[in-house]
Amino acid sequence: MQYATSLAYPVPRPYDDSVAQSALPLATRPRTVTIRVRTLIGVLVAIAALGIVVDGARYATGMQPLSFGSWSSTPKGLPPIKSTADTYDTGPTVYKWRPGGTYRLTFDVHNSASVALTITGVGHSAGYWEGANAGPTLANANPNFEPVPGPFRPVRLGPDESKPISFVFHANPKSICGTGVYSVDAVIVHFTTFSVVHDTQALPLGDAAFYITHRC
Repeated sequence: MQYATSLAYPVPRPYDDSVAQSALPLATRPRTVTIRVRTLIGVLVAIAALGIVVDGARYATGMQPLSFGSWSSTPKGLPPIKSTADTYDTGPTVYKWRPGGTYRLTFDVHNSASVALTITGVGHSAGYWEGANAGPTLANANPNFEPVPGPFRPVRLGPDESKPISFVFHANPKSICGTGVYSVDAVIVHFTTFSVVHDTQALPLGDAAFYITHRC
């Protein structure tokens, strides 16, 4: 009797599902690529939209949108020089420097832009300045041009809207006395658009210009 030592046909092996799975294409790879592409497209669209908004805001605010309307002045602790304040004098009133004195100018500030603006600050004198005047600083005012207590809060101006804002000048405590007269004939207003575009604009004070002297 003879026994076969080899078989001419393959012997079935136990089924290995890991081999079968590795041979199949992974279904998650295309989905991951699709998600990444969609995310990238969304980011690019958001960046493009932001760029359009920023460019539009810069264009709208680049046309000098702010202007001053009616105004009032309130000196406090700063006496005027009589010869400059009488009815026969054609020049501006000049005020005497006094410690702690202030000069408040309140303007109706108008926004002529097609977008809303927010007034956030104002350019002021440097810390080393030794002239008679210092500031200005900003202060809130009510519709009657009266001061609102507390620190300044940014003022939002919608398109073609006006609101009163006060500019407060101070007697400079570092002032050195002399014979000169110091004047302020413009202020630099800081504002933002959409909280993204930051800009400034110089606004002339016109007849509201402030004059002060610190005589020895």
